[in-house]
Amino acid sequence: MKFYIKTFGCQMNEYDSQCIAGQLVEHGFRQIKDADEADIIIFNTCSVREHAVQRFYTILSETKKLKEKKPGLLVGVCGCLAEQEKTGILNRFPWVQVVIGPGNIGIAGDFVKKAIENKSRIVETGKFNPPHLNPLPPVERKNMEMAYVPIIRGCDNFCSYCVVPHLRGREQSRPADEIIAEAERVAAGGFKEIMLLGQNVCSYKDSRASCVVRRASKSNDFVELLKEIEKIKGIEKISYMTAHPKDMTLELIEAIAASDKMEKEFHLPLQSGSDRILEAMNRGYTRKHYLDLIKTIKDRIPGAVFSTDIIVGFPGETEEDFLQTLEIVKGTRFNNAFMFKYSDRPNTKALGMQDKVSEEEKESRLKRLISLNSENIKKNRNY
Repeated sequence: MKFYIKTFGCQMNEYDSQCIAGQLVEHGFRQIKDADEADIIIFNTCSVREHAVQRFYTILSETKKLKEKKPGLLVGVCGCLAEQEKTGILNRFPWVQVVIGPGNIGIAGDFVKKAIENKSRIVETGKFNPPHLNPLPPVERKNMEMAYVPIIRGCDNFCSYCVVPHLRGREQSRPADEIIAEAERVAAGGFKEIMLLGQNVCSYKDSRASCVVRRASKSNDFVELLKEIEKIKGIEKISYMTAHPKDMTLELIEAIAASDKMEKEFHLPLQSGSDRILEAMNRGYTRKHYLDLIKTIKDRIPGAVFSTDIIVGFPGETEEDFLQTLEIVKGTRFNNAFMFKYSDRPNTKALGMQDKVSEEEKESRLKRLISLNSENIKKNRNY
């Protein structure tokens, strides 16, 4: 049987899709690139923004025609939206056969195989201690130049707009020796570049306090992990995604500055340039802290590259708040920025906040922000 996987959202989802593919290959299935020719179609979903959810639902609706042409087709929904909607997906889309949350990705292949053999419908959600963290999962990394390796899953920050902690659970770090073993396997497979993944890599703590990562009195486990991975023969470039500005330490910055392998690129989500909005977002840092962090990195790493995430139209955001965001964007001149309109998400604190910004105003602010960022990118190129 042939399977097709379509992935929405972040790099962690990309890795999870590779894990699903690895399991299905072990079960004797073959991965293809054309959904029309597949016997199994798996969607690995994102629920961070409403736009992504609606886009997915449109694509999922189109599989009904494929199911009518090929009654034996299995359609599965995995990832964050599966965790959010659970049986609701089966009720709304009766041709969907499998729904699997992020915490069950490590045994997704078993569920798919079971659903095919028993001609049953399966919902597996509500699990936040993913078994695929240990032992090492089978991963299909074909046609990739960079290998993803997760080091920490979940999030403890509970930003008021973000649904991730509710869908992926609290922070769980992988043991350092397990991560290093996977990195060594990646290098042995011919990959020269590796990206370490986590909702917040700066929160990494070696979950077994193994002898691989020594805990000095003021040691940063993430820094020590990077140093160990640097030693792996064959790995020439190391990057990570994502760091939280409140947790980016001077020790980490200096370790990156001293490294021949670490990418000198910093993705630091700003979200807003207004202290009032940052507090409402529960971001844990101020405007000054963020700007001081950028300056510290520039001072120690000349030529460092910066990218960011920004949300416009958060509840209560005034024109003055937005202008403060524009001011930081203009002064920092990010090399890249991912810019979004705020959208309500289930179970988040921001969902119940008053003074919602109109769609028209959010659209206007987003256009202004995009225009400014485009100007910055042109200036950077000509600098």
